[in-house]
Amino acid sequence: MQDSDKGFGYHSPMTFNFSDPMALAILAGGLLALLIFLIILSKAAGESEQNVSSARGGAAAVEEKLDFVGHINAGNNELSQYNYDQAIWHFQEALKFKKNDASVHFKIGRIFLLKEDPNRAITAFQNAVKLNPEKIEAHFELARIYKEQSRFQEAQAAINQVLAINPDHEESLKLQAGLYLRQDNPQDALPSLEKLISMNPSNFEYRQHYAEALHRMGDTEDAIEQFLGLMGADKTNVNYYRCRIAQIYFETGQFDRAREYFDEVFQANTPESHHPKNRETMAACLCNLGVTRQNQGKLDEAIGLYREALEYNSENEDIFYNLGKALVEKGHLTEAIGYFEQVLKLNPRDVDTGYELAKVHDAQGNLKESIHYYNLCLSLNPSFAQAAFGLGTVYGVQGDFNESMKYLSEAIKLNPEYVDAIYNLAVCQEKLDLKKKAIQLYKKVLELDPGHIEAKSNLAYLQQELS
Repeated sequence: MQDSDKGFGYHSPMTFNFSDPMALAILAGGLLALLIFLIILSKAAGESEQNVSSARGGAAAVEEKLDFVGHINAGNNELSQYNYDQAIWHFQEALKFKKNDASVHFKIGRIFLLKEDPNRAITAFQNAVKLNPEKIEAHFELARIYKEQSRFQEAQAAINQVLAINPDHEESLKLQAGLYLRQDNPQDALPSLEKLISMNPSNFEYRQHYAEALHRMGDTEDAIEQFLGLMGADKTNVNYYRCRIAQIYFETGQFDRAREYFDEVFQANTPESHHPKNRETMAACLCNLGVTRQNQGKLDEAIGLYREALEYNSENEDIFYNLGKALVEKGHLTEAIGYFEQVLKLNPRDVDTGYELAKVHDAQGNLKESIHYYNLCLSLNPSFAQAAFGLGTVYGVQGDFNESMKYLSEAIKLNPEYVDAIYNLAVCQEKLDLKKKAIQLYKKVLELDPGHIEAKSNLAYLQQELS
C-alpha cells in the first residue's frame, strides 16, 4: 500500500545538491540575471529622476524673466559672439522696460551697421538723437552713413550737430573736410583742415590734405610750398612729396621743373619710382618737352626725349606718333613707319596716324600701301577731305584719271575751297581732253590763290590752244 500511495499525488520535497556542478551553474546564472535586472532598474530610475529635475529647472528658467539689466547683459554677450539677431532681440526687449534709453537705440543702430543694413541703422540712430540730442556718437554715425549714400546736405547737418556740441571733435572735422573735398569744394574744406593741423601739428596726413586742397583750388604756389615743408618734416615720404610737386608742375605746363623732381624720384629708386601713375606722368612730361623742342626745330633733342619717354611708358600712343613725326621731318621715313604702325596696334581707329602712314608710303612710292591707308582714313572718317584728296592724287599718278576725278571731286565737295584738290581735278580734266572744264577750274584756283604759278601757266596754255 505504501508503494501505491506514493504513486498517486504525493511529492517528496525537492532538495538542492550543492555538490552537483550542474546545480551550481544554474544557481549562478540566476543570480547574474537578477543582478543585471536590478542595475537596469536602478539606471532607469535615476534617469527618470534627472528628467524630472531638468523639467523642473526648465520651467523655473521659463518662469524667471530678465529685467532691463539682464537683457542688456544678455544682448552684450550675444553681440560678443556675433549673434546679431539675438543681440537685437535682447536690446529690443530691454526697451520695453526703458523705451526712452538713447544708448540702447544706439546699440541697435551699431548692430544694423554690422549687418550692413544702413537704412534700419539710420532709424535707430535717429531715435537715439531724438531721445538725447547731445548723443554725439549717434550724430556722427548718421553723418557717416549719409556721406556714403551721397546725401551730402544731411551729412553736413549731422556733422554740424556734432561740432555744435564739441567744436574740437576730430573725427567730425576730418569727415567734414572729406565731405567738402568729395563735393569738389576745397575752399570750404580749408577751415576744417586748418583746425585739424592746429590741433595736431605733427599729423602729416592733415598737412598733405591741406596741400591737396590748395592745389585743387588752383593755388599751386602755396600747394608746392606746403609739399616742400612736408619734405623737410617727413623724411620717410620725401619721394612721394617730390612726385606730388612734379605732378603740379606737369599740370601747369612747367615740364622742365616737373622733370627735375621726377628725375630725383627715379634716381632714388624708391617704390614711387615704380608706381605706374608716376611713370606715366614722367613719360607724358618728356613727350611734352619733346613737342616743345620739335616746335623749336631741335629735332635731335626732341627725338631723344621721345625715346626716353618710351622707357617709362611703352603703351603711350602719343609718344610713338610724335616720334614718327619727328623722324619724318628728319627724313627717316622707313623708321617713322614702324612707330606709326605701333600707334595703330595700340589704337586701330587713330585716323591721324593712318593719314601719316598713307603720306609716308606715298612719298616712298609705295602706292598700294598708300591707297590702303587713305581708304582706312575714309572708312574711319568719311568727311576726311585730305584722305580723299590723297586717294585722288595717287590714282592720278597711276594714270587712272577717272578714279582720280571721283576722289578729287569728293574732296572738293567736303571742302569747296580746297585749292590743291581743285587744281589736280583741273589737271585730270585736261588729261582727259576736257579743256573747257579744266579752264574753269584753273580760274577757280586763281580766284582762291592769285599767286598759284602752275594754274596761271596751265590756264594760259589752254586759252592759247583753244584760241
